[in-house]
Amino acid sequence: MEGEHTLNLSTMAPGLYLIRVDHPQGRLVRKVIIE
Repeated sequence: MEGEHTLNLSTMAPGLYLIRVDHPQGRLVRKVIIE
């Protein structure tokens, strides 16, 4: 469920994709996005 939500958000918001690329720690970014 968490993974799906993150993927959906990334597709909807291009800004999130940039954060993931800037931060190699996808885990940390994922937590921030979910919050």
